[in-house]
Amino acid sequence: MKKVSQFQADGKARVFAYLSLLTLIAGDTMFAEDYLRPSGIWFSWLVLAAVSLAGAAKAEVGKIYTGKVVKIMEFGAFVNFLGKQDGLVHISELAAKRVEKVSDVVKEGDEVKVKVLGFDKGKVKLSIKQALDS
Repeated sequence: MKKVSQFQADGKARVFAYLSLLTLIAGDTMFAEDYLRPSGIWFSWLVLAAVSLAGAAKAEVGKIYTGKVVKIMEFGAFVNFLGKQDGLVHISELAAKRVEKVSDVVKEGDEVKVKVLGFDKGKVKLSIKQALDS
């Protein structure tokens, strides 16, 4: 049996909530499930909502993800994970030892494991060092 992730469960709940809201807005007495028929504007709106939710995955603090290094800076590396989600691995979080240059540890295009440390003003803080320790 396939496990359903928390995001998938939340996504289904959100889609159902959108459908219920549509029912209220339309002043219709139809159940939300009736909107699943592939006809009319409501189905198109549902597809748009589902696509939007699919790209809205949220990073969880403490969880480890696989990502790709997309940009190298003097102070760290930007890593893309969870589809369109980017985060910064500060130079101090690249390796257990002291790092002189970011490019000594990672290169653009490298696939790396990263641990989400937290969020700062909407930006995701990541660590390769702590992902290796886990």
